[in-house]
Amino acid sequence: MVKYYENALDRIIRLAREDEAKKVTDQVTEKVACNLLRDNHDVKYVHEITGLSISRINELKANL
Repeated sequence: MVKYYENALDRIIRLAREDEAKKVTDQVTEKVACNLLRDNHDVKYVHEITGLSISRINELKANL
């Protein structure tokens, strides 16, 4: 039974790390997008470079 809980705990820790890594990656991607927008690159170019959706890029652009 202890092994079951150890495996469950390991899985929870792994998922938490993956979730945190995704959050950091998303933050960095949005930071890159903002920098490109500040340099007056168009939305389509930012989309091609970052892979962010056009609507998300437009949101970021509106908040600059």
